Amino acid sequence: MKPETVALCERNRENRRKQTIPHTCGAKSLPRRRHDLKLDTGNTYGRGPMWQLTHKYMDGSYVNEEAQEKGDKIDEIIRENPNSFSEISSNDPVGVVFGKEHPGYARGMGMGVVPTVAFKHKTTRLNGMNCSSSNACNTPSQPWQQNMEIALKALLNYVTVKEEGRIPEELAGVFATFPQQAPNGESGAPSPTAQGRSSNSSNAQE
Repeated sequence: MKPETVALCERNRENRRKQTIPHTCGAKSLPRRRHDLKLDTGNTYGRGPMWQLTHKYMDGSYVNEEAQEKGDKIDEIIRENPNSFSEISSNDPVGVVFGKEHPGYARGMGMGVVPTVAFKHKTTRLNGMNCSSSNACNTPSQPWQQNMEIALKALLNYVTVKEEGRIPEELAGVFATFPQQAPNGESGAPSPTAQGRSSNSSNAQE
């Protein structure tokens, strides 16, 4: 093997050794699992309950004692604040129990999702005032923001059409955090499910 390949394998082995709490998620991505749970139960699962589910065996027991300890702390937070069951933020149960996120990875959100995308909490200066992008400020969107939203919605439409109504799993976590309302008040890009129904309907008419 090439030297760089050997070095990469060694780094991966070292990273696996550092993972003291293995997950039981399997091949299904976290965004897909979260979506399926929403369909099955009607509930929105935040990072807390998702972390618990993906670190338990099929019999309901945690993978090890450390996972049990973390899971119990998450349970305690959710009991004290039931709304945190569906919360996804830097201060949700996972954020409280595990601490600050790595800048390049948001825990429990799937591959490639970074904290600024997962939590939508970047600070932006608009009209001379600081405003968080997590809707803490009601300042109207600037033209460049509206144009960006329109462009991203067009990209979402294109991807869903090309993929026959399905969002690729590696992009699901990103598009799941994107607002579904266009800046002009019209409805945003249709959901992957809606796209799939539309595609099937058009095929049936042909």
